[in-house]
Amino acid sequence: MKRIHNKSIGWRVSLGVTACAFGWLLSVASFAGDVDSLIKNVQSASSEVRVEAADKAAEAGVDALLPLAGLMDNEDQFVVKDVQHAMMHIVHYAGRPGAEGEAEKAEEALIQVLENDSSHAAKNEALELLHFVGTEEAVDAISDCLEEDDLFEAAARCLEEIPGDEATEELLEALEDASVDKQRRILDSLGHRGDPGSADELVEYYKGAPAQLKIDALDAISRLGTPVDAKFKLPLMAIASESANRRLPEILLRMADVEAEAGHKKKALKIYEALMDGAVLEHVVCGAMIGIAQLNDPETIGMFGKKMADPSPAIREIAAQTIINWKGGDVDSMLKKRYEEATGTEQAALLRVLAQREVPGVDKILRNAINSENEATKITALGLLGDSPDADLENVFLENARNEDPSVAKAAREGYLKLADRVLAKGDAKHALGMYLQALEFIYDDETLRKALTGIAGLGDPTSVDKVKDLIDRGIVPQDAARTYLSLAEAYAKAGDKDKQVAMIMDIIDHPNVGEVKNVALDQFKALGNDSSIFTKRQGFINEWHLIGPFPNQNGEAFHKAYFPEEKVDLKSGGEFNGQKMEWKDVTTEAIPARISMSEYFDQNQFVTAYAYTELNAPKEMEVQLMFGTNDGCEFWVNGERVFEVNMPRGAEVDGDKVPVTLKKGKNTLLLKVLQEGGGWEFVVRIADKDGNPIDLNEVKLLD
Repeated sequence: MKRIHNKSIGWRVSLGVTACAFGWLLSVASFAGDVDSLIKNVQSASSEVRVEAADKAAEAGVDALLPLAGLMDNEDQFVVKDVQHAMMHIVHYAGRPGAEGEAEKAEEALIQVLENDSSHAAKNEALELLHFVGTEEAVDAISDCLEEDDLFEAAARCLEEIPGDEATEELLEALEDASVDKQRRILDSLGHRGDPGSADELVEYYKGAPAQLKIDALDAISRLGTPVDAKFKLPLMAIASESANRRLPEILLRMADVEAEAGHKKKALKIYEALMDGAVLEHVVCGAMIGIAQLNDPETIGMFGKKMADPSPAIREIAAQTIINWKGGDVDSMLKKRYEEATGTEQAALLRVLAQREVPGVDKILRNAINSENEATKITALGLLGDSPDADLENVFLENARNEDPSVAKAAREGYLKLADRVLAKGDAKHALGMYLQALEFIYDDETLRKALTGIAGLGDPTSVDKVKDLIDRGIVPQDAARTYLSLAEAYAKAGDKDKQVAMIMDIIDHPNVGEVKNVALDQFKALGNDSSIFTKRQGFINEWHLIGPFPNQNGEAFHKAYFPEEKVDLKSGGEFNGQKMEWKDVTTEAIPARISMSEYFDQNQFVTAYAYTELNAPKEMEVQLMFGTNDGCEFWVNGERVFEVNMPRGAEVDGDKVPVTLKKGKNTLLLKVLQEGGGWEFVVRIADKDGNPIDLNEVKLLD
């Protein structure tokens, strides 16, 4: 047999590198530096002593392995666990690079454990550790363990890892007399070893194997990475059990890959084709298709056509990409002919392939396909023509953009915008703008509107303003339209008309439909050197407050519990709570709505409460409404009188609570306690008239 280099060598190197990390073991004060100390300490009643002994076991060296193995039958399972750790540390350290002599000694000790009258627990542990230091010297002792039921699994797994021919030979020999279950496990080990030298014997075994083991034998053969000079009946369904039947396609795919790599194209193709047509699992069909494509046989390209109509998107995509990338002049004419004969999904897919291959005459084929009765073909053609530079397609797209079939209409609109982008790329900005503005008529398609608005914003042509403003006023994609409107405002500024820019920004700030874009406009207004708080106050929002806190609110204790701000508000001196000095914080916001996030100002912001205070200066006695929202509950005082309270978890809804109050002429005090359980913590307050209309605080000047 050919000698193999097994992955266990890599294990030894990697674990040896890990063992280098144990270098600190050799520099610390001796704790388990001799075998007797280690054996004593690893059995200690103290878990700390045992663990430390196990961690430093490498100091005692491989001579400790046999005595440690003798402790594996200890009744205390915690001791057994630490003994295992100690043995593992010793073996890993012995297997480090440059310590071959120690590895051999460790192997000899573990072999003795197997050959002595050791407990099954000790032998199992020895088999596990021989994965890392075992060589052909250990094969006989390991093989003897295959005959014992309690050791069989560990022995088979160990032989998978031992390098050299002898381990393979022992596994093959063990197949002869083992039970069916053990034969299945041995076959699995042989497959994992991947020793090409076992191929002939595995083929012979396969021929005479019981029916229930043929799939397992075939699986092992497929993992050897070498072609097998034998004929197997395909697809072998008659001899496969139900469970094995599910494994067969993957096994066959593996075998086909091996044959293909060896240059046996006909043999590989036969398997691939059977799987491509008969396999149920998607990944197997895909694997077979990829395998056929890599064979690069011109006669096989026809196999991919029907797969372009497969229900699986993955299979369709592989089929399409295979044909698109296929080399050869005859392929184009074959594709054209198949396109003419195809129907439904396959025809649409072939149309896309023809376009991507840039087959001669494809433009004409696409134009004809627009009138196809096949919906999928028509939609595909419209989408592909969107990448065409022909301007005379504009009317074709517009005609289909309002088609009764939503899919056709969508494809036409997408094609229309693609064409507009191409017109712009060619330098005809005026024509492109006209197309983008025309697309704004598709008010039932938000996606199209957004793309058109992006094009308009990029051009920055002031003639677009009215149509964009119309979308905002009608509430059609208002936020996207508002952003485009602000872009056009910047275009006015660049042209020297900054007053127009400011007026347009103010349009957005005052508009009810634009949502959070309002704050984008506020930022722009402020960046131009203006006081943006006038808009916040115009909508009645109180945006200037003083905050103090936090105070405890475990289990809702703060509700109806008066902390010092309820007794006296002293903005200069603050107050004291639990021996700690507290001061008022001045906060303001220019956002609309004017939300104040308490969490931004207090590090401790869960299960607490804090107070917000402000003053209003009324020119006369006034009947108004306080309109506010808090997260979570709150208590509200006006001029020292409690006007509202609620104790429950909730969000801070703008105008969620409405309380009628009378403001006296002159100074009025507002004190708000905002309770916090968990999550967000904020409030928002504004003043309105009796009918709920916001009072412009810039004009009435309620604030000091």
